[in-house]
Amino acid sequence: MRLFAPVLAVLTAGSVALPVVAQDNLVTLGVFVTVRTENLPDFEQAAREHNAWHASQDDPQPWTTYQALTGHGEYAVLAPNMTWASMDAPVVDMGTDVAHWAESGAAFVETEETVLWTSIPGGNPPTDPTQYPVVQVYEFEINSGGQPTAMNTIERANEALAETGIQFEWSAVISQDGPPSVFLALWFPNFDALGTPSPGPEQIMADTFGPGQGARILADFSEATTARSSQIWILRPDLSYTPAM
Repeated sequence: MRLFAPVLAVLTAGSVALPVVAQDNLVTLGVFVTVRTENLPDFEQAAREHNAWHASQDDPQPWTTYQALTGHGEYAVLAPNMTWASMDAPVVDMGTDVAHWAESGAAFVETEETVLWTSIPGGNPPTDPTQYPVVQVYEFEINSGGQPTAMNTIERANEALAETGIQFEWSAVISQDGPPSVFLALWFPNFDALGTPSPGPEQIMADTFGPGQGARILADFSEATTARSSQIWILRPDLSYTPAM
């Protein structure tokens, strides 16, 4: 569901920040939008119609739409597991795609940001995200000179998170101005699982590495990064285009 226009601009003219992992990994294209409250019904109906248009074009690329619960009219539209080749040669003509959306739903979008990121090895994201409709997402900016420490602590965090059974993934942003940043996504099957009391990061790290080393790892990460945002997303299957899922 290639809903929005500036994808080509990001890939051709956008400033690409220094990636923290190689760019030959699979990538996720994300479009983050806000919609004026009075236009939410019109926006969502236009999105459904655009999905139907993609289906009529036999588009094989799925797009998964989430709505942020920490704001008003905020949506994240994600195309996961894309190759660079598929982005260079999409099945559906990009110009036609953009034109179709411009004629239907673009007028209802208030703000829009397109982001490209690639997975950092070591996580265990769900193969079918529609089975995990609640996602908690954190974004961290990597401070100047902090990239080696950040990557080392993420590797340690992967070891600890893998012991919890939580579906998670770290991803590095590769298409933005300014310092590099990373996302941590935690998937849950429902709100009950999200709200279930569980060990905090201090306890999770201590259980894997011991209290002293676990605390040092978290302190190193805090020095190497700056937290930018934290959101909870809920899957909107009615607004998603998932032909291959």
